[in-house]
Amino acid sequence: MSSLYRKRGIFYYQGKDEDGNRFQKSLRTRDRAEAKEKKEKLDERFSTDTPTTLTKLVEDYLERRRRKRDRDELSERTVGSDEYVLPFFLDWTQEKYGTVFSDEIGDISFSAFKEKRLENVSPTTVGKDLRHIQSLHPVLFSHLRRKEVLSKDPLKSVEISQPRRRQVVPNQQEFQALKEWLDERIEKAEKPKPHPPILSQATKSKARASGSTGGVLY
Repeated sequence: MSSLYRKRGIFYYQGKDEDGNRFQKSLRTRDRAEAKEKKEKLDERFSTDTPTTLTKLVEDYLERRRRKRDRDELSERTVGSDEYVLPFFLDWTQEKYGTVFSDEIGDISFSAFKEKRLENVSPTTVGKDLRHIQSLHPVLFSHLRRKEVLSKDPLKSVEISQPRRRQVVPNQQEFQALKEWLDERIEKAEKPKPHPPILSQATKSKARASGSTGGVLY
């Protein structure tokens, strides 16, 4: 059985999901009459078929990622980051929207999530967080579009910074060692090579004569 309650002036809907677990959902209104009208629509909707929650979809996704890690298809670090970022994202959606169902994912403001994160962390960290949510995107969002639950890509309008390639710059000690090595190579290249002694024409003639007679010159 569902019910209404108010929190900080906003009305919330409380009901049960397909597994019998209680959930809360913000109705985003302070007006009691409007809240009752929304409650009736939700009662009608959930009386036939309760949509899967975003939380359940993310939990299933993380479980698949853990199985890939166990098969050495994903690193421990990647899965660990997923397990940190995605629950953090779920906590934010819970605080802002209450329980989010699969057919409501298109209503999530990912730009608002980005702005909220920027209040506490650097743009680089926010970019990493959004890329982890993007990793959920092909599995979750494309599936929901095929089911005609989503008509558009909810992340398409969000600017996600890409990681910058680190420029490797030698420190002063490394630079000095490199310079000394280059100076040594240049010095060796510029040093003239010794030539064999140059014999006079007379000496050459005597050597040829000696060689032809087999005798020794005195």
